[in-house]
Amino acid sequence: MYPFDKKYQIFIMGHMRSRSSLLAHLLMESEQIFGMGESNRVYNSNVDLLKARIKTRLSWKIILPLKFTFLDQINHNEKTPDLSLFSSWGKILFLVRAPAETFESIRRMTKQHYQEWPHEKIERYYRERMQFLLTLKQGCSEIQGLTIPSEELVQDSDKCLTKIGEFLGLQAPLHKKYRNHAFTGKHGDPSDNIRSGEIKRTPVHQYSKEISSECIDLFKAMHGDSSN
Repeated sequence: MYPFDKKYQIFIMGHMRSRSSLLAHLLMESEQIFGMGESNRVYNSNVDLLKARIKTRLSWKIILPLKFTFLDQINHNEKTPDLSLFSSWGKILFLVRAPAETFESIRRMTKQHYQEWPHEKIERYYRERMQFLLTLKQGCSEIQGLTIPSEELVQDSDKCLTKIGEFLGLQAPLHKKYRNHAFTGKHGDPSDNIRSGEIKRTPVHQYSKEISSECIDLFKAMHGDSSN
């Protein structure tokens, strides 16, 4: 189907609660794209990428094309230690969500499933991650990288999915519904919403603490003119 080539990899570069698991599930409805959800793999070399492709092939219960487009979602800086490796690795989808919604979503998620993160930890994570993503974005061409506001994915889904499909050069349009997989709810988003099989608008909860102007400015810098 495709040659084994660096340009046939897709990386969703987001942050916690950016809806990266949702986007990954939507993309894997394409007959061209396969992955394992958020693998938490560290990519230090092309050998690591090849290992991930092999593991993906073994994890699916169907026979994959000999050569396919590989997908992973990466939400943590420590999983991407060498920025130079991404300079020639296919397509990158930058997925970013506004600070207030992200902070409250992280707080609720960690409280329910782990141990609640304090404000200082949430803000430090978001600031450092957005700084990392902005650096990576600045090194990408318009052909390689596309920025997607997370809110657009749920509020204007058809337009957003069309834009993504055109950017990736997919043969068939993306849709708002998707299948669950063995890794759904386990790798990445642990909430019940990801198991619904469709894009869902969730209630917006107010975040009670003040968010630094630095975090707000970083989001604006990442957002840029992505809505055009």
